[in-house]
Amino acid sequence: MILSGLDPHDPLFLPRWILWRNYGWVLDAPVQNQLQFPTVSNGKQFYEIWLQVKNTNGIEAMKVTIYSARFWPNVPQTVIGMQPIWTGGLKLWSA
Repeated sequence: MILSGLDPHDPLFLPRWILWRNYGWVLDAPVQNQLQFPTVSNGKQFYEIWLQVKNTNGIEAMKVTIYSARFWPNVPQTVIGMQPIWTGGLKLWSA
């Protein structure tokens, strides 16, 4: 399911793959489906979907807890905060 939306020939393959690996894989499967990773094309779109899913499921369903409680305060929770992750990922992988 996780890799079904990933096409290695897609120009956005690497950022989408990074998103899956860094965030999506540790969430419950129903939450992963609701986040629509295969169709996300930018940070703003992801944040809007993320916000809807958070409002439906609650903030606890969205937390990445694999890195311990110290990780959550460092998770960007705004479009402005998330955009550097996308931009940095794109720069890194395009290089």
